[in-house]
Amino acid sequence: METFNFGVPTVILQPREAVTKDNVDQAQESLSHVCAAIADVCLATNTLYNLLITDRGMTFYMMPRRKEQKTEEENPYNLGVFDLSGAFYVLDKEKFGTVSYKEFIEYCSAKAGLEKTEFEELKKAIIQKFESEYKGAGK
Repeated sequence: METFNFGVPTVILQPREAVTKDNVDQAQESLSHVCAAIADVCLATNTLYNLLITDRGMTFYMMPRRKEQKTEEENPYNLGVFDLSGAFYVLDKEKFGTVSYKEFIEYCSAKAGLEKTEFEELKKAIIQKFESEYKGAGK
């Protein structure tokens, strides 16, 4: 599953089936394996990403991103996983009083988020990895 409603395009990983006390370990192990495989693709394609794990390890938010400029003039924010998912921090008191949520999300998208075409290329690389490594799995 993916979303473009965060500050950057985000891949959301969750179990397909209901998690019970009998299968929780297997579900977490499977999610971790999928997340690691996607991280491998990000490493191979030199794509930075942030990772947020919630719901007691049952939901992974992977936020692929581009490298930011580190000068304060070009980048007044230090964008991390919480910022990219909408809970942003502004360290400058003057800027805090003037920044809007919409402005910040637009900033994240422009400065940190992958372009839609870059995100699509990354998705293709992820799908290729799974198709090549798990061909015939589950049969």
